[in-house]
Amino acid sequence: CKMVKSSFAETTPNLVKGGVVCLVGPTGSGKTEIANLLKADSRFSKAKTTTTRPQNNGEPDDAYYFVSEDEFLYEKERGSFLETTVYGGYHFGTSDKEIDKIVNEGKCAVMPIDICGALTIKNHYKTKAITVFLNRDKNEVISDIIGRDIPDEDKVKRIVALDYEYRNNEICDTEIHVRGKLENIADEIIKLIYGGMKK
Repeated sequence: CKMVKSSFAETTPNLVKGGVVCLVGPTGSGKTEIANLLKADSRFSKAKTTTTRPQNNGEPDDAYYFVSEDEFLYEKERGSFLETTVYGGYHFGTSDKEIDKIVNEGKCAVMPIDICGALTIKNHYKTKAITVFLNRDKNEVISDIIGRDIPDEDKVKRIVALDYEYRNNEICDTEIHVRGKLENIADEIIKLIYGGMKK
């Protein structure tokens, strides 16, 4: 990540009138589940990502834009994506158009994302973006990874990368410890952004 220093805004993030919530944390920290819980609040919406990974059984057709690797690389070359990453051997990318659709409605686009993508978003949206590091107990994270239905090689890679991933808390705007029900974590994020403001 070459943008670490330039990604920090000099003033506090303010997302009350719309912005981007980047959920950063190790595999198994609850990023996706918390994003889905936030989406249940009308002030949040999940930015739709493009991916080359196959659609999972029972997964809605509109969960992602599912494309071939050739299509993805073509769009990436054209500059269609604000941020991209490779995860589990598959490409993922999000366009600023997808995010802007949400932000321009005065809502928060919520994104489970890796640190490089989060810093790219922060650099682009400045004070209208916040990076939240989800810090879950390492033993719980390892247990979650081991229990996943993924190849053993992937499990090992993810466990080996944990120490590096935990250090990302140092460059995020704020850190939330993930303990207990994930609903409570979602509520904590809502309070962080909106204070005591009701829907």
